[in-house]
Amino acid sequence: KFLSSALFEIKEKWIPCIQYELCYYAMEENGDEPAFRELPTDSGSLGQLWGMRPAFRAVWMLDSHRPYRTVNAGGDGPVIIQPRGNPSDFVGMRTIRPVLDCMESAGELTLDQCDQIRKQPTPIHRVLEMNRRGEVDPCRLGAAVEMCYPEFEQLFAREKRGRELVILHAGDYTTEFVSPLQTAAGESGVSCQMETCTASITEKAIGLLLNTNIRMVLLVIGPQALHHRHWSNLDYEFPVRNEKLLLPILLYPQGGRDRMVRVLQQRAPVLCSLPREEIQMEGRGVSRERLKEIMQKVMTDEQRDFQEMLGRIMSRLDERDVRLLLRVWSARTGGSKSRSDGRPARLLPRMWSALTGKGRSPDIKTPDDLLQAMMREGYITPGDLGELEKDMVAAGISFPVIVRDIPGVPDELQHPKTAVASIGPTGGEVEIPGFAKLTVPPGALQHDTTVTVSTLDVPGILRGPEGVSWTSGYPWSLDDAACPRELLDKVLFSPAVDVNLHGARLSGPVELQTWRPPGSEGMTCLLLKHYDGEGWMDITASTPHHIDSDVVSVSMLSFSPLSILWTPVKKVVEVGKMMVAALSSRTLNCWFSSYVHSDKDPRDVEFHVVCRDQQVKTDEYVQGFSRCGRNDARFDLYHGDMIEVSVSVREGQNRSDQMELRAAHCCDVTGQNVQMWLQRPDGKGFKGEVVIRTLRERTVCQFVFKERDYDPTNPVYESRASHDQHHKEAATDLSASPHKNLPTGTEAQPSGHGKQDSHPRSADPHQTVATARASSTGALTSPHPDVSIGSGRTQVLLINDEYTTTKGGVSTINYQLAQLLTHAGAAVC
Repeated sequence: KFLSSALFEIKEKWIPCIQYELCYYAMEENGDEPAFRELPTDSGSLGQLWGMRPAFRAVWMLDSHRPYRTVNAGGDGPVIIQPRGNPSDFVGMRTIRPVLDCMESAGELTLDQCDQIRKQPTPIHRVLEMNRRGEVDPCRLGAAVEMCYPEFEQLFAREKRGRELVILHAGDYTTEFVSPLQTAAGESGVSCQMETCTASITEKAIGLLLNTNIRMVLLVIGPQALHHRHWSNLDYEFPVRNEKLLLPILLYPQGGRDRMVRVLQQRAPVLCSLPREEIQMEGRGVSRERLKEIMQKVMTDEQRDFQEMLGRIMSRLDERDVRLLLRVWSARTGGSKSRSDGRPARLLPRMWSALTGKGRSPDIKTPDDLLQAMMREGYITPGDLGELEKDMVAAGISFPVIVRDIPGVPDELQHPKTAVASIGPTGGEVEIPGFAKLTVPPGALQHDTTVTVSTLDVPGILRGPEGVSWTSGYPWSLDDAACPRELLDKVLFSPAVDVNLHGARLSGPVELQTWRPPGSEGMTCLLLKHYDGEGWMDITASTPHHIDSDVVSVSMLSFSPLSILWTPVKKVVEVGKMMVAALSSRTLNCWFSSYVHSDKDPRDVEFHVVCRDQQVKTDEYVQGFSRCGRNDARFDLYHGDMIEVSVSVREGQNRSDQMELRAAHCCDVTGQNVQMWLQRPDGKGFKGEVVIRTLRERTVCQFVFKERDYDPTNPVYESRASHDQHHKEAATDLSASPHKNLPTGTEAQPSGHGKQDSHPRSADPHQTVATARASSTGALTSPHPDVSIGSGRTQVLLINDEYTTTKGGVSTINYQLAQLLTHAGAAVC
C-alpha cells in the first residue's frame, strides 16, 4: 500500500508541484514529527525552483482558469455527462487523487481498484473508468466530487443533501463551546448532532460528508484536535475543499493562536487555507451572540428566511399572549393530564416556572425566549408552522391576523381554512386536515350537495385594535357584564367551524368532529352557535356531543357558525353569558349603500360605499351626498372581516378597494366607508354595479346604482329621491314572515339579493311597539304611513316588562309572541 501510494504521489502530487514539500530538515520537540516548509506560490519562482516549463505547468498545475462547465441533462438514471470536446483537452480537473482518496477511505474502492483506475491516461478517463466498471455508486462518487471539486459537481449524479448538521470535535471545550453551539443550532431550527473523533479527523470528516443526509460538518479544532494521532503521515492532503460542506472553527487559548495556526498548516495545509471561524477561549463559555453569528453563517437561505419569519410572528405577542401560548405549549409537550389547580401533571419544571412566575430564575420571559425554547425542543421544524398555529388557536390568539402581512407566510395560513366537497345520498366526508371533519351518513342528504366547511377566527373577532388575542378587546362593550380578566385567561378554544350546505336541508343528523385543546382536561365544554339575524346562543344543553381525550364530536341537524370553548367547571354559566354577549357585540347584520357627491364636475365624481349595521335606521350621510343604491348583506359579518368592494361603471372604469370591518364604525350613523373617484363616461349621470366579496371570493352583497340627475338642485330629483326612500323604508319595516306573507293590500317586492340562510330576518315588533304613539284624541296611530290601524287588521296591545334580550327567558318568549302575531297579520302595539 505504501509503495502504491508513493508511486501515485510521484505522478499526481510531486510532479504537478503542490505548494508544500516534505522535508526532514528539522524535528519538533517531541522528536517524531516532521516539519513542513512552505514553498513560494508565484509561478515565476516555481519555474525557477523546479525548472518547470510553462507548457507543463498549464497542463498539470493548478491555476486560476475557470473550468469548462456543462449541465446534467438527466435521463433514465444517474449519468455522468462527458465534457464537450476532447477529454484530453479538458485541463480543468487535472487530478482525481482526492476523489479516489475519499472513495478508498469510505470503503467504496479497494486498493487494487484504485490502481486500475489510475492507469487511465487523464483524470476524465479515470472518472469514466469508475463509472464504466460499475464499481462505484454514482451518487457516492458525486458526493466525493462535491467535497473535493465543487466546481465540477454539476457533472456528476448526486443525491440531494438533507438538513442535518454535525459538530465534529476531539473533546476540546465541550462545555464552553460545543454543547452551547448545539443548543444554539436547535434554537435556530437546525437539526444538529455531535460526533467525537478519536482517530483520523480526515477519515471521520469524509465518512460524515459521504452521508448525504448530512448537509454540513462544523469541524472544531482545538489543541487536542491538532495532536498527531488525528493526522496520519501517510494520509494524502486533506481532500475537502467545499466551504459549503465544511466550516473549520479554531478554538485557541490566550496567546496560542499563532502556534496553533502554524501546526494546523503543517497537519493539513488545504484545511488551513479554507475560510474559518476563530474564537479565543478565555476560561468561560462563548457568548450567545457569537454562537448566533456562527449559526447565521451555516444556515441555508431557506432556514434563515424561516427564522426571520418566526421572529416577526413572535414579536407581535405581548407578555399576556406569551403566557397564554406557553400554557398550551407546556400542556402539549409536558403532559396531557391536568390537576385541580389547572397545572398539567407532567409539566416541565422550567416551563411551569416561567408560566407562573414561581421560581428563582424563570427561563421564558419574552417572545424571543419562547421562540428559542420551542425551537430547542424541536416543537417547530423549519418550514412547518402547523403546531404553532394550532396552539395559538387553542390559546385564543388570532394566527391569521398575526401573519397576514408577513412576507413568506403561505397564503392558506393568512385566512380561515376552507374545504369543499360534493356529497350525495350515499354520504361522505369533508375535512380540513388537522382542524375539523364533517361526516355525513347515508340518507342525510337527498340530493348531490356542495358542502363547504370553513374555520372561523373567533380571536380575530374579539381582539382589540392593537392586540392579537381574544382578551385584548376586553371588556368589549359589556362593562359590568364582563367576567374578571383573570378568569378569561383560563379559557381555551377548539377550532370554531362554519358549515354551509348552500340551501340544502338535512334529513338526519351529521357529525362534526374537531380537536380538543391541550390542557383542557377537567374543564367543561361550551357550544355557542350563531344564527343570522338573531345572534349567538348557548346550545350546549340542547345539542348532543361527545368528548374524548383529544377529540370533541357534535351531532347537528342544522348549521351556523359554531364556537367551541373550554372553561373551568365552576364558571360555566358566567363565562357562557359573557361570551354570548361579547360575540354578539362583534357580529354585524349589515346593509350596504352607495352615495354620490352632487357637485358640478362634468368628469369626476366622488363615490362612497357605506357599510352599516341593521341597528342603524337612517340613510342620512355626509352633507352634499345623495344615495344611489342599497342592499342587505346575504349573511352576517364579523368585526375584523376583510372585504373587497368592487365598483363597475357601465361604459366606464372598474375600481376596487379593501376594508377591514370595525363593529363600532359600522354601528355609527355614518357607517364605515370606502371612498373612490369615478368618471362619468358621458359627462352626465352614470350607473353601474357594486359587488362586495370576502377575500375568499364569497359574495357578501350585490346591488346596482344610478345617479338619477346630475344637478342635485333639480326638484324632480329631490321629489323622486324622497319617494324612493320613503317606499324602501316602508317595505323594510313591513318585511313579513319567511314566506313573505304581507298584509292585505301590500304588494310583495321581489328581491334577488336578500339573505341566503335558514333563519330569514322578519320584521322587528319591538320597533313597532317603540314607534307607536297615541294621538291627542286617544287613538293609536301606526308607525307605518301606508297602514291604518283599525282598517280590517286585528289590533293587539302587548304589555310586558321584559322584551327581546334573546337570552332564553321571559323576554325571549315575549319577543317570539310578537313575531308570531305580526306574521299572522296582526298590528302589534
